[in-house]
Amino acid sequence: MKGNFPARGAYYFFEPEGELLPFFQRHRLALDLSTGQVKWIDQATATERWTLNLRLTRLLPYLNDNADRNLAIRYGVIGHLVILNLGFQVCALDPVDRRVVWQKNVLDRPLVPERLQINFEGPLTLQMVYIDESGATYHRPLGSNAPFGVDHVCLTTPSGLTALDPLTGQTLWRRTGKIAESDLFGDEDYLYQSGPLAPHALRARDGAAVTVAEFPASYPSRQAAFGSSILLLENEGATGARLRLYDLRTGKDLWKKSVSANAKVLRSEDPRLSGVVEPDGAVVVVDLETHQEVLRATLDSAHLDQVQEIYVLRDRRHIYLACNGPFKVAGAILNRAWANLPGGLRTIPVNGMVYAFEPRHRRPPLVQPRDAANPARRAHRRAAGPAVRRPVGPPNRDGRRHDRVSSVRHAGNRQSDRQTDL
Repeated sequence: MKGNFPARGAYYFFEPEGELLPFFQRHRLALDLSTGQVKWIDQATATERWTLNLRLTRLLPYLNDNADRNLAIRYGVIGHLVILNLGFQVCALDPVDRRVVWQKNVLDRPLVPERLQINFEGPLTLQMVYIDESGATYHRPLGSNAPFGVDHVCLTTPSGLTALDPLTGQTLWRRTGKIAESDLFGDEDYLYQSGPLAPHALRARDGAAVTVAEFPASYPSRQAAFGSSILLLENEGATGARLRLYDLRTGKDLWKKSVSANAKVLRSEDPRLSGVVEPDGAVVVVDLETHQEVLRATLDSAHLDQVQEIYVLRDRRHIYLACNGPFKVAGAILNRAWANLPGGLRTIPVNGMVYAFEPRHRRPPLVQPRDAANPARRAHRRAAGPAVRRPVGPPNRDGRRHDRVSSVRHAGNRQSDRQTDL
């Protein structure tokens, strides 16, 4: 039997971040819009693998009635651990073994549910608000992730910046001072923050200050950030502008391109993608992770007339460009499109042409683990708990690096380490 079989009921699907193992490509974390329960949905069969109650009923009005807002609530993936930011509560879930590994309250006081509220921090982001007994308010973004890696999960808190061990939830280090989550970015080794708090670069594993290249003066014009690199759009006067991918670790440009003053930077649904479209239709799409241009193409310039924004999307086979211009009804221009869709579906506004291209460089598929065909080994891996790989020490003489593979066992959540040369 062939066909499309939608999942039972209406769901809002959270968006994953990080390197996705095959399990996370097939299964998605979803919120049941009728019950408020969190569920793991097998996308191939539309079956529910796991259901748990995280008390998210307050979210339902925002997700049921705002399909046209394109709200993205994200979760981080580390190995087969999931880090879910619920505002003042952060959870680590193991969907493979169907258990909550740990939960963390980021406030320095017990949470009283009646004092929690949700509102819009911006057009596309939600925040949790907590009002204490004195009337003081505390704010935390909901569903956005500060930088994380195999040995750290960073959180902004009312008192500053905190790093947790992803396996246990224990605090690794703290930095006091007000830091906005939007000012944070980083990679496996370093954290960067562009706010007023010094220093601007920290080592992720222990919070120690490190020296890196200066933030460029054009940083306020940044278009995106990925790892230690930032995408900058710099005005060069009469000659036009320059789009460049600047690496803070080395102080060098990883990619750059001169563009005209009227060029439009693409809006991306994939944090790894960006690019630019010229008024004559010439388009370049760059992968911020690999620094490669994955698409060079030409759009019909007539299709760009009055276009306000162009979205770039990607699946396994194609890169898509979607044009959005003003909506005209009876001579009047509407401010926005309204999605006539059920709640839970994310949308982008499109009023214009949609293009599909084959990329210049296809993303390689994930390699299936060597023990995929061995049931005994699979059972052993499940018994060991969520595995993550931690770098230990500098590279040795032949350039190889020792990593420590850690897991949390079910019996009392004991941590088991074995060191291997990877």
